[in-house]
Amino acid sequence: MKKIIGVNTSHNASACLLENGIVKEYWDEDRLLNKKDWIPEISPPTKELFCLNKIFDDEVEMIAYACPEYTGSYKVPENVHKKYEFKPYFFDSKKHHLYHAICGFYFSPFKEATCIVIDGGGSEPYEPGYREIESIISINKNYYTELYKKLSIRNNLSVPYGAGQISDFFLRKKRDGCILDFTLEACGGLLYDMYSYRLGFFAKEGTAEVGKLMGLSSYLNKEKEHNLDKERVQLAAEVQEESLKRLCYLIKSAREVNKSKNIILSGGCALNCVNNFKVVKEFPELNFFVDPIPHDGGTAIGVAKYIYDYSQR
Repeated sequence: MKKIIGVNTSHNASACLLENGIVKEYWDEDRLLNKKDWIPEISPPTKELFCLNKIFDDEVEMIAYACPEYTGSYKVPENVHKKYEFKPYFFDSKKHHLYHAICGFYFSPFKEATCIVIDGGGSEPYEPGYREIESIISINKNYYTELYKKLSIRNNLSVPYGAGQISDFFLRKKRDGCILDFTLEACGGLLYDMYSYRLGFFAKEGTAEVGKLMGLSSYLNKEKEHNLDKERVQLAAEVQEESLKRLCYLIKSAREVNKSKNIILSGGCALNCVNNFKVVKEFPELNFFVDPIPHDGGTAIGVAKYIYDYSQR
C-alpha cells in the first residue's frame, strides 16, 4: 500500500499520513484546538476531527483506526469522517500497546530492540475488566514478538466484579508464548491516575494531571522552605519511587526474555522525564530511546505502520 491514514480517536486524538512506509504528515488534535487531553466523546462530543481534515487525500488506500474501544455515543470508525466512508478500514482494539511499540521503533535508530510500554491501559485484549498496563515486546522492521503483559483490573478496586472471577486474581497465564500476569494492583498509569485524584490534580473534564504529581515529588525534603504540605509531597515522591522500581524491574525482565541491549520506552509513562533519566544512569550498558510521541497520539502512526510492515506476518 502506498498511502495509509492512521487515526487515534480517543484522548490525544491524532492522525497521520503514511506514504510508502514514511510518515509524511502528523497532526495532533490537542494542538489544533489548544486544549490539553481533549477527548472527542466528552469535551464536547463531536464526529469531526480537524486533524483528519488536514490530511485528506483521495489517493489513500486504507484508513486504520487505533482507538482502543467503542465508547459512549461516539462510534468508531463509521462516524469519524464522511469523506472516508468509501475507503476500506482496519480496526483492532486489542493491539494498543503494540501500536505504541511500533511508533517508538519507527523513530528509533535501532534495527532491532525490546520495547517496554507502560500506560494507564488502552485495551482489554484478553479478559473483560482487565486492561493492559505493562508490555514487553521484541521488535525489528519485519517482525515483532509479544513477550510479557501485565493486566490490572479496570475499576482500580481491590474487590472482584463477581465471585466467579476470584480465581483470576494474581494469576499468571501463558498464551502464544506471551506471559500474562493478571492483578488487582493499580500499577503503571493507573497508579498515577489514582494518586493524582487523591491529591486533587485533575482537570475540569475529569482527566488526571499527573505532571503536577511528578512536579510535587521533586520538593521532597524541601517542603518547609516552599510552604508545602509534607504528607502530600511524600505521597507524590512515593509514587515516583515505586514507579521507578517497577520500571527497573521491567528492564531487567526485558533483558532476561530478550538479550537485546536496545531498549525503547513508550506509553504515557514514558513522559516521565525524571525517571527516564534515572534508568539511563542505572543501566549504562544499555542503549535507551524514548518514543517522541509516547502518549496515545503516537498510536495513529503505530497503527499505520502496523498495516504497512506487520499485518501480513
